Amino acid sequence: MSTSPKNKYKYQDKEEKLIIEKIKKHIEIYRNDPKPIFDELQELHFPNRSANAIRKKFERLATDDKRLKALGYKEEDVQLLRSLVKKSTPTDGDGDSDAEEVEGLVIMNEEGSKIIRKFFYQNKCLKQELEVVRGRCAEAERVREAAEERCKQAMVQRNESRKRRQEAEEKRVEEVVEQARRASKYKKKAEELEEQVKLLIVEKEKAKEEERKLKRVIEEKKEEERKWQRERDRKKKEEEKLKKEMDELKEELEKKKKS
Repeated sequence: MSTSPKNKYKYQDKEEKLIIEKIKKHIEIYRNDPKPIFDELQELHFPNRSANAIRKKFERLATDDKRLKALGYKEEDVQLLRSLVKKSTPTDGDGDSDAEEVEGLVIMNEEGSKIIRKFFYQNKCLKQELEVVRGRCAEAERVREAAEERCKQAMVQRNESRKRRQEAEEKRVEEVVEQARRASKYKKKAEELEEQVKLLIVEKEKAKEEERKLKRVIEEKKEEERKWQRERDRKKKEEEKLKKEMDELKEELEKKKKS
């Protein structure tokens, strides 16, 4: 079928589109061996075409990068489809491809070849699905192991966190006990100081009383001294008076002697 410029980068026919979409849809199952896809397409969709012809059409399209990209396939899909081209005609060791053997079976016995193809196809599908299941089981096992590891790490972290909290609580209790001990020590010291203050107050009161007594004694002594001073002054005045009288008497006697 020729390709005009108008549909150059479109699917050339329904067969081409179905082939590429079918392969892309089941790419994970048939990654290692795409041959069962061609058998299924030949049996279910294109009974008038051989699986080998379908394979060749796929190979032409899968190696046309420009058309695949224009049809909307991503780079990784293009590379994956291209890698399947190398695996699309596996041999069984005698140099002939499986597709050629199937063609021979079609010529010998169409019904028998369909049964054999269906059996091999189903067997291949089961093997591929088994591999996928095994892969998923392995992935689930890795997820489980990773989950167990995360649980172990979480347990370790929780135990470490609990240990840190316990150590912090013990440290806080020790600090409280130490503060209480210091407070008790300070309280006892304060009580001792308070008692000393009381004694000092008593001593101060005693000292004030002694000071008042001394002041009274000093005042009494001063009063007595003033009394003695007054007495001395009085005696001194009397002595001066007597001396004056004696002087006067002497003068009179002198006058009498002269007369």
